Amino acid sequence: MAEFTEIKAPTIRELFEKQLRDRIFSGELKPGDRIPTERELARQMKISKSIVHLGISKLEAEGFLETVPRKGVTVADYTRTGNVSTLTALLTYSGGEIDRRTLRSMVDLRDAMEGKAMRLLAGSHTDEDIRVLREDEERLRAAVDEGSTEDAAEALYRYHLDLSVRCGNTIFPMILNSFREISLILWRQSVELFCADETLNMVRAYTELIGKGEGKRAAELFSENCAEFIRLASGGKEDDRL
Repeated sequence: MAEFTEIKAPTIRELFEKQLRDRIFSGELKPGDRIPTERELARQMKISKSIVHLGISKLEAEGFLETVPRKGVTVADYTRTGNVSTLTALLTYSGGEIDRRTLRSMVDLRDAMEGKAMRLLAGSHTDEDIRVLREDEERLRAAVDEGSTEDAAEALYRYHLDLSVRCGNTIFPMILNSFREISLILWRQSVELFCADETLNMVRAYTELIGKGEGKRAAELFSENCAEFIRLASGGKEDDRL
């Protein structure tokens, strides 16, 4: 019998944050617009001032609001003030859909960073490095055999994280960890677009080339696959949504 998952109701603070995000994303609240004071928001929404304060602090940390001297709290231009949390919130709001420009920017970052990681690891790998990557391949193969897109995405993330850890660059893994939730969304999409078997073959090819010391070719192959992912994700649509 299938198991049921736990149902979790959102908290008052989460509902408050969602209402403000919804108004920002919809354009009802625009960059530069001043929002009411914490006291006024608490009165209008019939919630405690402490919840409003915590919610505003969270939205400021996400890049959606900013405190301007002598003006109070205003809506920020999150394309300038945003961070990883902003991008995660945008993806959640849009059901995982993002515009082409944002997708290309994200994939370009991964291409440059992970291509470099492949070249570094190919030039100085050990037998242990290749063994770890092969173990990650096996996790991916098991997920493919079970037909689990979620597990396949997790396995892909683990493979690329291990690759970045073992290439010797201490910053690459931190960046990947910062983008974990976003990466999982893209890896799930990748498995669906390429099909799981083809994705597994790609990963095996990367490891094979790295093991042979052919880091440049591995990076080129990764770039080719990134370009194909963008093409498939675009689906020939003329608008800016994927």
